[in-house]
Amino acid sequence: MNKMKITVCGCTMYLLGTDKEGTKYWLGVPSWDCGWYWSIGYVYTLDNNEDPEHSSDMTSLDHFEGLGFKDPDEFRKLFAETPLSGDEVWELLEIMRTLRILKDYAECIWCGGAHITHNPCKSVVQDTKERDRINGVLIPALSGELDRLLSPEEETNEL
Repeated sequence: MNKMKITVCGCTMYLLGTDKEGTKYWLGVPSWDCGWYWSIGYVYTLDNNEDPEHSSDMTSLDHFEGLGFKDPDEFRKLFAETPLSGDEVWELLEIMRTLRILKDYAECIWCGGAHITHNPCKSVVQDTKERDRINGVLIPALSGELDRLLSPEEETNEL
């Protein structure tokens, strides 16, 4: 199975693999949305499984962490076939978990807490400089590594 990167319905995504029924699963590229948060870890299936680049809609939406990927064995339980080697699966899991931690932390220091109710330490928790470093440096760097890892070889060689 070869690595694939496609754009469908305005969303760029990478092929993660196929399940036992042959359904292809796609990981959406991290995106900066609404000027204040990252959309990270969305996993899609598409309505045109045989020719995904000509899909007109997404048929399911899950979250990477919600699929239970804590180690490569869990990853391989879902995917009968994947374009990733064993080492690449480990790297993917590391990048995705790090992205999730940074995303959650950036939102916490933006809101000044967990955003459940008023946080008595809001002014201490909020940190614009650290939030900007996470959102402007760390997450983009990890997103670049995700692209390097999941893009087809010919695409990464063109860069």
